[in-house]
Amino acid sequence: MAAAPSIPDGLAPVITQLADGVMTILGPRVVGLYLVGSFALGAGDDHSDVDFIAAVTDDPSDEDIRELEALHARLFAIPVIWAQHLEGSYIPVDALLAKAAEPRRFVFFDNGAVTAVRDEHDDTHVLRWVLRERGIPVLGPDPWTLVDPVTADQLRDECGPMLDSYAAWAPEASPVGRMSRWKQPYLVATISRILFTWAEGTVPSKPEALAWGRTHLPARWAPLMEQAMADRPDPWRRVHEPADDRLVDETLAFVAWAVASKRVVGGEVNGGDAVSRDAGEHPDHVPLGEAADELEGITHAQIDDGSHVPPQTTLRVGAPADPHR
Repeated sequence: MAAAPSIPDGLAPVITQLADGVMTILGPRVVGLYLVGSFALGAGDDHSDVDFIAAVTDDPSDEDIRELEALHARLFAIPVIWAQHLEGSYIPVDALLAKAAEPRRFVFFDNGAVTAVRDEHDDTHVLRWVLRERGIPVLGPDPWTLVDPVTADQLRDECGPMLDSYAAWAPEASPVGRMSRWKQPYLVATISRILFTWAEGTVPSKPEALAWGRTHLPARWAPLMEQAMADRPDPWRRVHEPADDRLVDETLAFVAWAVASKRVVGGEVNGGDAVSRDAGEHPDHVPLGEAADELEGITHAQIDDGSHVPPQTTLRVGAPADPHR
């Protein structure tokens, strides 16, 4: 298990106040508090959300939630940018241990929210993998003691539904036009992360996924990867700015290609069985980029109406080696 990154000095006071406040409200019902997301994956910066998980003995009551909302409102007022971007769930330890067959809704504060909702946002294999393998303890025991091991196949099971969800959201217009300058690179990075997890069976940071995409996906998409990395600074301002139409077109083409690749490479990703785990078992395996090169010209309509029936092939996992890891 890789060593967890440290909490940046500027973020530490915010996390300390979060921890103190949670302990004051929930007391001995707090089992642990952990950073997940970008900071846990070693890629947190001034523009990152601060994702956290609070492991608790039982579900917070309505009174607890009111007090937690007041705590998050006080934290939001701290004059540090990260204080306005806290996001996390309060999850009972028995539910945190493993993902159940049916989704469960936990007390959740969305990015910068001061009002809680009950949401299944953090009831995923991906979250549990990041928590167990990379989580940064603020309070409590090592996170691996609270979460069962998450397998590569379990992570891959979530790739298909996640990809479909982002593909459905991608063409939705924003208040500033077809797509904002925040959404456009976010889509590129997120789709790249899904494809990375599908191929490698682990969860990458956005920079790691984009670097992987430059070397593992068709060359057509390399400029998108580079542009998404370059557009990282000041994402919140970019929410209110329209993206360049050419970048929007290419991003939608990338999303459509990823969806089509899901069908080409071993069938539906979320089934898992058709995706090869060991390239050595099948000498005719080819890398994802090569397997789907011929899909680059497929239109959204062809994908949506099923008129393009791609040839079946398989995914070569873990090759070529990623020099950016």
